[in-house]
Amino acid sequence: MIWYLLWPFRGTTEPPRLAPEHPIRRAFYRYGVAAARHWLLFILGSVATAVLLCYPVLILVENPTTAFSKLPYHVWTSARLYDGHPNTVPDLEVRQIWVHGSYNKAFEKPVLQEALSIQDTLVGDRHGLEEEAASEDDSIAKEQRNICLGDFATDHPSLGLHSPLMFWNCSSRTLQSDNDIVETINSQVTRKSYLNLTLRPASVFASKSFSESRIVGADALVITVFERVTENTNRQWDDRLGSLAQDAPHRWDLYPRGGHVERGQLYEFQQKPLSTNDELALAGSYSFMLGYIIWNLSSLRAVKSWTGLLITLISQASLFFPSSRCHRFEPILLP
Repeated sequence: MIWYLLWPFRGTTEPPRLAPEHPIRRAFYRYGVAAARHWLLFILGSVATAVLLCYPVLILVENPTTAFSKLPYHVWTSARLYDGHPNTVPDLEVRQIWVHGSYNKAFEKPVLQEALSIQDTLVGDRHGLEEEAASEDDSIAKEQRNICLGDFATDHPSLGLHSPLMFWNCSSRTLQSDNDIVETINSQVTRKSYLNLTLRPASVFASKSFSESRIVGADALVITVFERVTENTNRQWDDRLGSLAQDAPHRWDLYPRGGHVERGQLYEFQQKPLSTNDELALAGSYSFMLGYIIWNLSSLRAVKSWTGLLITLISQASLFFPSSRCHRFEPILLP
């Protein structure tokens, strides 16, 4: 087919006939001779190359800049748009607040302190942003009702928080006394919140910058609030956003202006690991397929080593199995 496409340039549809001493023909000849003499090396090299190209997770699984490190290892999760009735009441509402600083400057202390004030206003017990001279007793009382600690979750079981400020336990004093913000974050990338959610940089920062495997900067802080739907949930949230926009217009810009969100999006979140019966069914299917392949290959005379063949088949099956696991899910509706 290619020779027909090249006909306007060559003037003929006949393939070229290379002379025996032509460099391209001699290169293919040398390649064929090398492959025939070192067939085992070429086969192993081809298999290794195919595995690396098909399974980049083997190389990138611990790289925080890739999607693989952001996935949980013990369960399979999925989120898709809910295709049911649009007026369905969700089980859980998820809201995010993105606090932007300058370009790649979200780790600066003023930005973090402002994010803490916003978080306290929207989620904590305080409803105003006016800075007051607090006494020592007031500071202790504030620490005791810290919204990043488990006691807050006990008192407010319908509310959950996932925030980058948890690296400093949502404490203004701890944040102010930190002399190395970047090191504090990188030393706690596997830390879990009281919701048992890992504080990975991918979930608490936006537009991140990495140096090798360490995060060195970000454009925004991402605060995620989980809240069970009640009769007054939306009204309370809108009131706090409204007060946030009115009380401190000179300190930041709020989008959307006024703090009122027109509508949300309903998602169906699914999460469930394989059961024992599922594992047994998959193991039986793979065993049957392995036996079928061996039975079909038994009639081939090109097989030189049955031991090598079995090792290759088992290796391939062990690589294919984790990448093709099927899961059943229990749905949770999210807005």
